Amino acid sequence: MRRTFTTTAIAALTALSINAQSFTVFTKDGDKTGFNNDNVERIEFSMSSLPEQPTPPQPNIIDFNENLLSLFPEQGLLDRDKAPLGLGRIAISMKGSYVENPECDQPIVLGNSEGVVFSRKATDDGMNLYRDVLANTTDFVYVFNIDGYLTPGNYHLSIPQGTYTDTKGNPLGGKICIYIMEAPAPEQSYTVSPEAGITESLKEITLKFDNYKVIEPLSTLKAYVKNEKSSYPDILLPTIAEDGTITIPFSPVITAPGIYKVTIPEGILGLREDADSKSYPNKEINLVYEIEGSQQQPPKIGDFYYSDGTWSPYLVSRPDAEPIGVVFYIGAATEFGDKESYYKVKDGSSAMQEFHGYVVALRDATYFNGEHNPVAWSFYDGWDDGCSCSVSTSDFLGYNNTKAIRLRADRDFNGLSADKSNFPATYYATEFFDSEVPAPAQSSGWFLPSAFQLKYIYDRVYFIPNGGDSESACIQNSLEKLAEFGGMPMYTRDAEYWSSTEQYDSSGCSYRAYYTSFDESSFNPGFVTWSNKSSNCRVRSILAF
Repeated sequence: MRRTFTTTAIAALTALSINAQSFTVFTKDGDKTGFNNDNVERIEFSMSSLPEQPTPPQPNIIDFNENLLSLFPEQGLLDRDKAPLGLGRIAISMKGSYVENPECDQPIVLGNSEGVVFSRKATDDGMNLYRDVLANTTDFVYVFNIDGYLTPGNYHLSIPQGTYTDTKGNPLGGKICIYIMEAPAPEQSYTVSPEAGITESLKEITLKFDNYKVIEPLSTLKAYVKNEKSSYPDILLPTIAEDGTITIPFSPVITAPGIYKVTIPEGILGLREDADSKSYPNKEINLVYEIEGSQQQPPKIGDFYYSDGTWSPYLVSRPDAEPIGVVFYIGAATEFGDKESYYKVKDGSSAMQEFHGYVVALRDATYFNGEHNPVAWSFYDGWDDGCSCSVSTSDFLGYNNTKAIRLRADRDFNGLSADKSNFPATYYATEFFDSEVPAPAQSSGWFLPSAFQLKYIYDRVYFIPNGGDSESACIQNSLEKLAEFGGMPMYTRDAEYWSSTEQYDSSGCSYRAYYTSFDESSFNPGFVTWSNKSSNCRVRSILAF
């Protein structure tokens, strides 16, 4: 339908004529036409719509939550046991393949009620992206603060839309993660009688918390006692006195020789500093007692190995021995080329009388003066005929390799030393570590493991439960339990361990050796590769017992 403007149009044209103005008309395509009002007879408008112009294509925004595989720490109330450094590090695993978008100007922000505590772009240091092309996954690992953010409060992590794109340029949507960090509960220290360790019998145990006066049951009061020989624990029935003293009776009294672990489960007690204060659930309490005279049980993976040559699935406080390592393999590893006949006792005077398995040390040999001190394998001068160590990355020949390195050091350097021109990695694994943590006389003594011995620890027993046994569980758990004795996990940042396995080139030159990565920040930890012998790595000793 078309219409002709009359009065209004005439008035408008009159105004145009008086002011001698002109029009410029813009179309939807951006074209423009102009005309002078002297040439205008009339203006007609059509009420029909112009043809619709095509809408420019919009980017396909990828939904963040639909592609989220995992988030650590999880949102909500922060579990300080799982994340002891608070929000020092956040790791996000995503389905799909993504890259940083250099055109995104908005930073990734971590803030709390007091303001922004961290702000960086995805391409800055500490903002790491790891793509697994085969699995079609991408990990974002943000290292905010190596010491962590521990101030109580509400935190939010903001990842703006378009910070990342897929490989076709489609933006990944935004994400906000909310965390709540509470003040940590006061330490749950306690006094117990009799003290854990060696005792003549178990009639009753009394326990009183040092800094909690009000103790109340949160569920049925039960405790458990388990002997190292038994498959299942027996139930005990504790009582709570008005002054907060917890009494655990044994009926009948235990007098039989053996090692007994008494457990008060997590979360059955509510602990208050006073009647008006907040209640905190108790953490699990484990008390280990030994009634002397028990027969040594066969070792298991994850057992604690002691300085007197004994072992136990439980940490026992003994006046004459301390735990020095963790059992990681039972028997001689003949399937990986090792033999009992290769081994002698620590001083080298005679063959080992018994061969039970292998032990990894409770901490790094290169941890001293309160810090890690990575060392070289040996010198590098462009040509070296090596030490005749094994070159295979699938054997258990660390003991033989260490003997070969020692022979070379005796021949050329009058023995091992910490000097980089000598063989410092082997020196720290053997003589230095034995001066700090003496190996039992009946053992092989400490030596530098082969590449596959380290690889075996990582792949087979470090995280994998020992036959489903949740108590000994795995090497990682056992090393964490040894913290009070100086124990340290191997799976940590920058943890790359020298092995005693050498690498030779086509000319017979050996200026390289293998190391195994336990670096938790690595894209693919657990790998074995070689490096120049002059490079620096950590050292973790092992022994045969």
